Amino acid sequence: MGIVCCASGAAGVVFSLSSQKLIDDTGSYQWSLRMLAIIGLVLNIIVLILTKPRIPRKRLMTWVAIKERINILFDFQVLKIWQIHSVTIWVSLVLSCYVVSLFSLAAYCVMIGMTQREGSHVTAIFNGFQAIGRVCIGLSADKVGRVNLSVVLTAVVYILIFAMWINIHSTSVVYAYAVLAGLFFGVASTLHQTLLADSVPLELFPAAWSYEQFVIGIFNLFCEVIALKLRSPGSSQPFLRAELFSGFFAFGGFVFIVPLRENKVKVLIEKRLEKTEDALAKLLVGSEYEESTDQDHEQEQEQDDNGNKSPSIGIQEKELLYQRRTAYRALLKPGLKGYFTRLFYPIKV
Repeated sequence: MGIVCCASGAAGVVFSLSSQKLIDDTGSYQWSLRMLAIIGLVLNIIVLILTKPRIPRKRLMTWVAIKERINILFDFQVLKIWQIHSVTIWVSLVLSCYVVSLFSLAAYCVMIGMTQREGSHVTAIFNGFQAIGRVCIGLSADKVGRVNLSVVLTAVVYILIFAMWINIHSTSVVYAYAVLAGLFFGVASTLHQTLLADSVPLELFPAAWSYEQFVIGIFNLFCEVIALKLRSPGSSQPFLRAELFSGFFAFGGFVFIVPLRENKVKVLIEKRLEKTEDALAKLLVGSEYEESTDQDHEQEQEQDDNGNKSPSIGIQEKELLYQRRTAYRALLKPGLKGYFTRLFYPIKV
């Protein structure tokens, strides 16, 4: 997904620089828009002609078959899964924050005294580092966990907006911001597909994807228009309200992605506890497994059911399983303390 999503950053470099070149040559923005429209149309036609499914399927020739496909795409069971809503709102908020930040950047550069040409160069730098950042995000997510990286980088996006973008008043800082924003702002674009797939049964993924894209479309339709309306041209910081708007969207995304990590840790610990108890059941004497008291535990370490001393390796293995079971049960305790213990538990999810 990092490799796929980095294409938008690479294309952003090409289009931002070529658009500015057309504006410089023609003295108008109109041909740059025409260029974008023509290239977009031609490339999409080529892709539509060449794209083939990996596993060919029969075309939908009957109304029954079409209705069946529609039911797959719009299965309302997905609305009962809270993790889908969590991922959907997270990606909608963080993507909206990204849209506002990217498409306001050139105008912001002009506001702090840079030329329009320099503003387009800053946008190109932002996009260029997106191409690098999204691949790095994909690779890093495989190493440290998709949810882990989503939580951390969403916090980084929030910090960059409030600590850096709002306080930019010089050319050097805006270039530094473009580099850092390009590296990290693609977290939602790169990881939301896999987070969604992790949160639903495979057969519900098409419906979950349809729902997510619908909500994302609503957010992205209005976010930049709202940001433009929030500008105050006569003030010393005309973009301040738009920056706050973008920053609080990032903070909202962080709030919605955090519960997903706690849930993932909880599910993983529950599975490990189940495996540990199964392993203990096989080691303990008897056909039925009952939890031993501390006294029983000491006796089991000294002798087996025949009165013979247990092998030391069996004792060590049993002791390790007891320790794991105790640790897992402690992590699964209910209440606020248990919730935050799981939330900050250092584990790959």
